[in-house]
Amino acid sequence: MSVAVVSWTSLTMTENLLVLWLVLLSLSCTAPDRQDLDLQTMNSAVIAGSRSSPSIISAPEQRDRAHRLAGDVLSDARLSDGRFLLGTEGRRAQQTPEGRELLTLLIACALPPGLTVASSGESGAVEFFGEAGLAPRWLHHALDLDGRRWVSACAMARLGLSALAIPVSLRGRDARLVVDPDEASAFPLEEGAFFGDIFVDPVKALPWFACQGDGPRDETILADRACTEEDPDRLGVTRCGMVFLGVCSTSCRRVGGLYGDCHAWGRAVSGRQVITTFLSP
Repeated sequence: MSVAVVSWTSLTMTENLLVLWLVLLSLSCTAPDRQDLDLQTMNSAVIAGSRSSPSIISAPEQRDRAHRLAGDVLSDARLSDGRFLLGTEGRRAQQTPEGRELLTLLIACALPPGLTVASSGESGAVEFFGEAGLAPRWLHHALDLDGRRWVSACAMARLGLSALAIPVSLRGRDARLVVDPDEASAFPLEEGAFFGDIFVDPVKALPWFACQGDGPRDETILADRACTEEDPDRLGVTRCGMVFLGVCSTSCRRVGGLYGDCHAWGRAVSGRQVITTFLSP
C-alpha cells in the first residue's frame, strides 16, 4: 500500500483534508476487507489527520499563546456567512508559522465544519477551518473549562512523531463524537485516550495525559503515532512528552467502549472530556 508523505505546516487545511481523503480512499481500494467502505457515509468531522511536532503545544511560547487565546474570543466580527474575523490574540498568534499551526489545530477542534476564521498578514490572507465542533461558543466567548478540556483532548489526539498523514478516528462520550458503523468498522484498532488542559497558565506544569488502549501493540501504525507509548528513556512520559498513565482501564472509567472520568495521582483530571482514538491497522 502506498502512503502519502506530507508536511502539515506546508499545506492549507483544505489541502490537508484532500490528502486525508486520498489516504482513506487508498485504504478502501487496496485492502480486500475494506472494499465495501463508503467514505461518503462517514462522519468526516470525527476522522482527523494526525499531526507531527508535539512541541506545537509544549513549547513555552506555544503554551503562552494557547493560554492567551483561551481568555479571548476567536472572532471580533462577522465577515460573511460562515466567515469571521480572527480575534485580537488570534491575530497576534498568526504572525508566526508556529502560531498559525497552533491556530489551525485549535480552531479545527473547536469549531464545526462550515465555519472559517480569517485574518490578513504580511504573507496575505490566512484562513482557519472548523472541523470537529467541540467548543463552538469559543467563537464569541472566552473558552470555559469544558471547552478547554474538549479542545485539549482533540488537539493532543492529533499529535504524533510521524510526517505521515495518518487517519485517526476520534471518539468520545459526546454527541459530536459519535461514529457510524462504517467508520467503526474501518477503524477497529483502539490506540488509547487523551485528556487534560493545554490552556493552563504556562508557569504551571502542563497537565496533558495519555494512556494505552486495549489494541494489540505489535501494529506498525502505532509506531508512527507514538503518543500512547511510554518513552523507554523517560519512565512515566510518552514518546510525545505527555504524562503516561499506563493502561487506560486502570486510570479511566470505560463506558460503551470509550473512556472518561480519568484520574492521575489519586485526583480527577477529566470528566467525560476524553478522546479515545482508533486506527485502521
